[in-house]
Amino acid sequence: MVELLRVVAFYYIGFGASKALFQRMTHAILRAPLHWIDTVPAGRVINRFTSDIFTLDKQLAPYLSNAIKASLFLLVIIAAR
Repeated sequence: MVELLRVVAFYYIGFGASKALFQRMTHAILRAPLHWIDTVPAGRVINRFTSDIFTLDKQLAPYLSNAIKASLFLLVIIAAR
């Protein structure tokens, strides 16, 4: 049960972070000078969006979760001595 809560919490936090990143990136692009928008291909912008969101959604949350899990295990081992 605790594992399920941990997984749900980390993915909820991860998706919240990706939503915030998406909003910031969209805001930055919409505020960019027209010259930049004309010179940068739309495919490059979309590719950058998808790669950054993928990193947050699929890679960062599990790594952070494993790091906290390992830290808690280490604290339990130290406290048990």
